[in-house]
Amino acid sequence: MRVEQPGGPAAVTVDILHPAYQVTIFEPLDEPADLPHEERSVMANEWKIYDAEVTEVLEWAKDNAGANQYVVEVATPQAGGSAKLLRLFGNDPTWGEAVSDSVYQYVPGVSPDQM
Repeated sequence: MRVEQPGGPAAVTVDILHPAYQVTIFEPLDEPADLPHEERSVMANEWKIYDAEVTEVLEWAKDNAGANQYVVEVATPQAGGSAKLLRLFGNDPTWGEAVSDSVYQYVPGVSPDQM
């Protein structure tokens, strides 16, 4: 498994047999305690993971996120000049209302360069 530090472009799968994954870990910013939960800010760190099985990626994400929220996505190959990230697990706190954590839910309209 090869893990790249946050930064740079979003993950893109080059070889369909060896997909690239993107794990986004959301760290809450230090803000006043009386600030409502829905108004709190987070910092998103996007890790790219290559040469790994999905089970390894899910385990890595859980271990490295700790108590923080996180999202695990798999990158599609580029088609027509763009690629997509398909959500496998987790909730992005910036999306508003939480969605199910069940595996393999497509996030419509989200492409890697929008993350």
